[in-house]
Amino acid sequence: MNINNHSAKGPERTSHAKPAHEAGKKGLARTEQSQAKRVETDKIELSAGAKALGAELSAPPTQETSVERAERIAQLRELALGGKLNTPERAAQSAERILSGE
Repeated sequence: MNINNHSAKGPERTSHAKPAHEAGKKGLARTEQSQAKRVETDKIELSAGAKALGAELSAPPTQETSVERAERIAQLRELALGGKLNTPERAAQSAERILSGE
């Protein structure tokens, strides 16, 4: 129940603040300025090793690598067609390489 503009929490208080539309514009401008300041101070520096690794990974394969790959694929195809690709010896060799970390 509200008697004489008093609520259960006490008398109502009047606000002396600026209208919401005016306060909102200034608050928005401050927020944008503070965000711009944060963006200007963010910085990422890569080490020389990271730069070298990035260049190595993004470099296209050389012609020599492509030729070697084509030769290796041809060899594996011949072994597969001859039934010599999946042998117990090759499986053991592969397992040893995997376990040794090669």
